[in-house]
Amino acid sequence: MSEIQRKFDDISKKYDEQRKRFVPCFDDFYGVSVSVASVDKENPDILDIGAGTGLLSGFLMEKYPKASLTLIDLRKRCWT
Repeated sequence: MSEIQRKFDDISKKYDEQRKRFVPCFDDFYGVSVSVASVDKENPDILDIGAGTGLLSGFLMEKYPKASLTLIDLRKRCWT
């Protein structure tokens, strides 16, 4: 495992834990999004824009375990 991957894993784990504590009704927040994501095929192609650590995609994979997911997230740094 690369140093970058280790750092991402450490940071993302902390981020996900914080989201679960600070987002009111965390499971409902993501559950509603997944419940309205409805397709007629067993293996949909799903694009998650602004995916962050992939929390939403994780929920979608529970509903569509054979889905093909593409996650995109950009981080912009601003200095003043």
